[in-house]
Amino acid sequence: MNFIRISSQGAGGPFLWYKMNIGKTVELDDTLQQKEVMKVGYRWKDVFDLQFPHYNKFIEATNDRADKDGVLIAGTYLQYFLKNQHNLMSDGML
Repeated sequence: MNFIRISSQGAGGPFLWYKMNIGKTVELDDTLQQKEVMKVGYRWKDVFDLQFPHYNKFIEATNDRADKDGVLIAGTYLQYFLKNQHNLMSDGML
């Protein structure tokens, strides 16, 4: 459903690239020099990384947690992307 919402948004920034299915991304090489790379064909991971890049580290950190370990989700969509759905607590007002 999120993919449908993203595709219907206005033509600006990363969403314009998604709609055109082509875009320029900036990558850093080993010497930390920037280079522009043409990105052709966006997949679900590309769209996810454009909208929620800050979720990736948290998802990795909590992926292998024990079921008894709790996770507090504070007013974000993060809960929908966690594989381990045990012991999740949500606080929309935090």
